[in-house]
Amino acid sequence: MYTPYQPLRELYELPGGIIMTAGGVVFSIVDVVPFFGMLPDVMTKDLLANGVAGINPFMNIESHARSEKQILGIPEREVIDQKIEKSESPLRQFKLTAALDASIASLETDERGLLPVDLLSLMDGNTAPSMLRLSAANASGEQVNHEFVLTRQLSVRLLRAKQLIDKYEQIDGDKLALPEAIADLNTLSRWGFEHAVRALEQQIRTQLDHERRIVFERQLAQSLAG
Repeated sequence: MYTPYQPLRELYELPGGIIMTAGGVVFSIVDVVPFFGMLPDVMTKDLLANGVAGINPFMNIESHARSEKQILGIPEREVIDQKIEKSESPLRQFKLTAALDASIASLETDERGLLPVDLLSLMDGNTAPSMLRLSAANASGEQVNHEFVLTRQLSVRLLRAKQLIDKYEQIDGDKLALPEAIADLNTLSRWGFEHAVRALEQQIRTQLDHERRIVFERQLAQSLAG
């Protein structure tokens, strides 16, 4: 910080400097003996410094207002120079390992950095799962694990949904009970397993002949409308 030199200011700063220098010396002496350094710096050091600057023909007395005007743009430039850009981007196609109890599968985030987890597809066995574990390596190569405890309601629904789907592993289109199949589809939908519903619905359609497929679609539409 500095005050720009203006020669014309010396016309009034010189006599003022003489007075301030004398006053600064007097106050500095008084501050030592009776006041023991209790006088403010503006009455001692600052007053003496301004007085010396005033009697110096090549220096102006420091002006806070003028110096601020001169350096007004400097802090802004410093902030820009020192600014740290921080941007966060999604972890696209980031590989993770998902484990639903003993069942383990490799997953990958999508283009938006999201990780769709189909718990039903991770089901393996005839017991209700209790915990989902996700693990991946961080930037330093260390393995990071996150555990998510499943609610009892979700665990039971996963088990029952898997049992419903397993009924249709080997479909005999001629012997398939359409009302039961439609009831199972509605149950899966009510529990929120829409992806499984669409897959099972398509699987059933492909195993039915033309007439039974028409009946199936009509009854399914009626159940959804009701």
